Amino acid sequence: MEWKFWNRKKIAANKNGEAKLAKPRELPQQIGQYLVLQEQMDPDYVWALRCVLRPYPDVKTKFDFLVFSTRAVRSAGIDVANYDHLAKYPDLVLYRGWFDKRTNEIEFHKPTKKAA
Repeated sequence: MEWKFWNRKKIAANKNGEAKLAKPRELPQQIGQYLVLQEQMDPDYVWALRCVLRPYPDVKTKFDFLVFSTRAVRSAGIDVANYDHLAKYPDLVLYRGWFDKRTNEIEFHKPTKKAA
């Protein structure tokens, strides 16, 4: 049996041929540290948050992110599958932005709540 792991596809694709996005995960170190040190948020709260990532198409180390609270998502009755799914519910997003793993650059945006 020959295994040619060097010939495998680099990015998995779903049925529609679109790039497969990652499932929700714990906050990357850069994001968590920014919230604790720069925003002066409670560390216990910050490290309980989750995020979804979407890679930049042209830069391997750069990612868009959406930060959310699992409690808020659960109370809304939504099961977050990936970045695109959560982006459909902007009221559940606490922070959005991008970060680069290699250079440790990070940019945060706190979404504004729409007035009813």
